[in-house]
Amino acid sequence: MSSLNFNYQTQIFHPKSKTFDVYITEDLDRFELMRGNRPPNPQHVEQLAKNIEKFGMLCNPILVNEDMQVIDGQHRLLAAKKTGVSIYYIIVKGYNLEQVKALNLRQKNWSQIDFLNSYADMGIASYIYLRQFMDRHIYFDIRTALTLVGAEYVTNKGFKEGNLKIGDTHTAEIYAEYLKTLKQYHRLNRKFCIVMIQMFKKENFVFSEFLSKVKLQPTALVECATGEQYRQLIEYIYNYRRRNKVNLRF
Repeated sequence: MSSLNFNYQTQIFHPKSKTFDVYITEDLDRFELMRGNRPPNPQHVEQLAKNIEKFGMLCNPILVNEDMQVIDGQHRLLAAKKTGVSIYYIIVKGYNLEQVKALNLRQKNWSQIDFLNSYADMGIASYIYLRQFMDRHIYFDIRTALTLVGAEYVTNKGFKEGNLKIGDTHTAEIYAEYLKTLKQYHRLNRKFCIVMIQMFKKENFVFSEFLSKVKLQPTALVECATGEQYRQLIEYIYNYRRRNKVNLRF
């Protein structure tokens, strides 16, 4: 392991530390990707590898902790392995997965799916269930899935901080199957799904009856621009050939 005389100053490190040693090594197997970090993007690794082949490995150090777990730069590490070049690195003691997430939040490049996978990989039950739910019901994006499972979290920040709480899983599975029954008549976009979930919760809405009305006029369930338009359309279809009309919008 060789050390370079290189002053690396940035606000992401401990405020009392201003200078760090930058090392360079050919032994890339000494580094370990951190469990709970988001999965590397193969396309990004490929693009970095092409840049390395063209320009060489520039002095852009990865960050690792004292256990050689990668805090920042897993794509650079994988690209270096792919091209067989040395890599620069800085050791920052005491850093762990929390700092990984803080760095990525600062860079604004972690999605909800990244946080979902991270907390699920860490073994948090609510995130494990949500990931399994989405694997079973692949037609729903994460925001729709969160609504289906009755997710309780104060804000999007709460979700990112690992505070997800799941509601009634039995009902979630039923609602998901209801929606999947409708996919031959309508694209399961988020707006449509959210309005349908609202309908499922109404005491005067019976899904089997609604489905039978959809089958009578399968082209009536068209895409709408707003939730209110969907509510009006669903009420219209539900009341088709019904003597006593039902109000589903309020």
